[in-house]
Amino acid sequence: MKTVKDIKSVEFAKNVEDVEILDNLENCENLVAVEIEEVIETTEKAEKAENAEQSEKKGKLIFTTDFNLTLHTLPSHAMVTGSWAPGKMGLTQFTQCIQQLWQAFEEEDPYAEWQLFKIYDAEHSLKTIMQKQESLLRTQIRNIRGIHIKPFRNPKPFIVFLRSVNTLVLMAGSLIAQTDYINRQILVLKQMGITPQGQTRPQLFCEEIQKIFMLSQGWKLTGITRQDILDNNDKAKKIEEQFGKISEDILTQKTPLPFLFMEE
Repeated sequence: MKTVKDIKSVEFAKNVEDVEILDNLENCENLVAVEIEEVIETTEKAEKAENAEQSEKKGKLIFTTDFNLTLHTLPSHAMVTGSWAPGKMGLTQFTQCIQQLWQAFEEEDPYAEWQLFKIYDAEHSLKTIMQKQESLLRTQIRNIRGIHIKPFRNPKPFIVFLRSVNTLVLMAGSLIAQTDYINRQILVLKQMGITPQGQTRPQLFCEEIQKIFMLSQGWKLTGITRQDILDNNDKAKKIEEQFGKISEDILTQKTPLPFLFMEE
């Protein structure tokens, strides 16, 4: 038979057990609350970061631009790769030389500007000649009535990506593409047994482009500035003996810079 003391001991034990259960439940609730707060805090931080990123993107114009040449003939592709060997300079090497020239031009070297003018004039003159030749061949192809003829094409053309966006480099690339097109016109005419008119040796145009490339190597870093020449100091006199007297228009920048603009 249980005594009062025994009953009280059992009740006390149950009370202790209940307290422990309540303590455990309270601790669990606290842990869950902490975890929820951490999740909410992490979520809010993520949302703020995302909103900041979206705001930044809205405030900026994000874009990419690709410049590439599509060439169909091996001689034209060779005019891009080239090498540093004499007479074999390509668009790749030309680009490096133009970058050096352009840097000197931005540092107020009038001799670098003078050389850029020479390159532009040579490119523009060759472009005019090539346009006339292309037009002549196009007329021959169009005169064949009733037949729609497209110039020769390579089913797997060469795609050349241009890293520089300098106008003179783009013009040189355009000349190579034009040489490529003229060569394709000549090939399709010969395939039909028709004698092409005008300059029927495309290699001649490659040689002329090569001369333009060599112009970029015809300049050496002088370290001189426009102000040196205006001051007529010893440095300017020494450079003038080596490279000749700079024209007044270039020295005073009266002549517009045509190579900064791309013509149609």
